Amino acid sequence: MQSFSHSFRTLALGSIVFFACGIFAWFRVQGSSLQPSNVSSPSLTKEKNTMKTMLHLHSGVITSRLGETKEFYTKYLGLKPKVDMENFFLLFEDQSGREVLSFLMPNHETQQDLFKPAFGNKGIYLTVAVADVEVEYKRLQSLNAPIAFALRKEVWGDYHFALIDPNGIGVDIVQFAQPEQQ
Repeated sequence: MQSFSHSFRTLALGSIVFFACGIFAWFRVQGSSLQPSNVSSPSLTKEKNTMKTMLHLHSGVITSRLGETKEFYTKYLGLKPKVDMENFFLLFEDQSGREVLSFLMPNHETQQDLFKPAFGNKGIYLTVAVADVEVEYKRLQSLNAPIAFALRKEVWGDYHFALIDPNGIGVDIVQFAQPEQQ
């Protein structure tokens, strides 16, 4: 009986891992009936050699800091975990339910070699566009968020500040504006 129980748990875990891996392989639009023929972005339809059927793009980072990462993105950005496995990965969705960001444990036996090495903690940033950057800045200050640089206006139009996540990723919180006239 113990062997059956072990085999059942292994099969169940394997099914969950298979499902979770499928998330990386397929683009999905939550609650939408968008068909490739409905894609209207000029950048996706005009060029001969573009991905005309792309429905969604989300990013993933390979890191062993899953616990700290989960706390950061839920506490400061309000993302909620969709798939949350202790030794596998977190997949976050935004307020609309769209999958936006995932974190994978390095060297996981179920992953292809391409997805095993850990991120080197340099050279990547994320941008979060907000309607009122001053409100977000005050809110995140009150939470003692790890602010990398203070709120500022740039000549190219960004009104922004940045956080730094537990993996060294810069998270640019921005309210877009028109560039300054010179």
